[in-house]
Amino acid sequence: LFAPTGMYLLWMFPGWESMFMLNRELITGTMVALFSSTNTFFGILGFVSAATLAKKDKLLLAHSIWVIGYVIMFGILGFGYRRFTFAGNSEDWESG
Repeated sequence: LFAPTGMYLLWMFPGWESMFMLNRELITGTMVALFSSTNTFFGILGFVSAATLAKKDKLLLAHSIWVIGYVIMFGILGFGYRRFTFAGNSEDWESG
């Protein structure tokens, strides 16, 4: 679910999706493919890690995987909230 939507958003709205670090000229098909594969890869990695820990009866560590992921995600959104909630385009962001 997230890989196709991430690809679409990065291709159509590169400034917003990259928090205005990239513009349309910098986006390539390879970059979009790599970006979408990280979403899938980290989802699989988290699932396998949590399942392995749960089988070893280390449930607290298994739960800590998703908690740490959310802390990192909200940390990025918290420190970049001005970019994340900006409604303009890349040119508007760069001009202040």
